[in-house]
Formats: sequence, structure tokens, C-alpha cells
Amino acid sequence: MCHVERNDELPEENGLVEIRICPKCGKVFYALINAECLICHHCNHLLYDQRAAERIPVSVDFIFHRKSAQVSATLEDYSATGVRIAYSGKALEIDAVIGLDIVDIEQLAIDMTAKTVWTKRLAIDTKTKNAAFESGLRLIKEC
Repeated sequence: MCHVERNDELPEENGLVEIRICPKCGKVFYALINAECLICHHCNHLLYDQRAAERIPVSVDFIFHRKSAQVSATLEDYSATGVRIAYSGKALEIDAVIGLDIVDIEQLAIDMTAKTVWTKRLAIDTKTKNAAFESGLRLIKEC
């Protein structure tokens, strides 16, 4: 995740610049504010600003496979780079990779691999004692 501080007093060539901190090497560098893809000038780490993508809210039920078990889930929103899902059971670990095969006849079809970026607990069902979770997944683009 990139930490961003705006400084509108810096000189500009083709637009405003901002200070970025590289998540890999921790060093500061300048970048154009509206750049979608950035490269750290110190370590050449490639950064994408994926949070800027428009999120589309939906409610589509689907099943994903976790190890040998099937998990029922609901797709809550999606963008070109990721999805947000809700499910019950055990939380997805950060960096867990799962296969998504989501088909909603009227709206979308997603058949991609995704990697867990974050997970948070929503509630615990008092009857079943199962916890409900929400996770943000980054879609992995295959070459």
C-alpha cells in the first residue's frame, strides 16, 4: 500500500506532483498525481494505484473452493482489479490464493484467480457459532 502526501507547492511540468513512499524499499520519490502506474526511482518496484478503480456494487451468490471444502459466499462489489466477498466459516488468510468462478446471467462472469488482500470479521452467528467475514481480493491477471 502506498502512503501519499500531497504537496501542491512543488514545481510542475505536466501536472501536479506528489510525494510517494515505496512500499518495498521505503524511500521517498516524486510522481505525477494522476499516474496510474509508477516505478520507484530507487529500487524499480512497480506500483499500481488499484484503489482508484470504480467499484460496482452487486449481490451475487457463488461457491469457492478452499483446500478440499466448498465455501458459500456473496460477491458484494467488484472493479477491474478486485472483488469484495462475504462468507461464513473460517477467515481467509492474507495472501491466500483462491479460484473465483462467479456467473450471474444478467450481469457478469468472473473466472479468475484472486489473492486475499484483507479480511475482517463482521459478526458471529449465535445459533451456529460460525463467524461471518468480509475479504478484499485482488484479481491476478494471467500472462
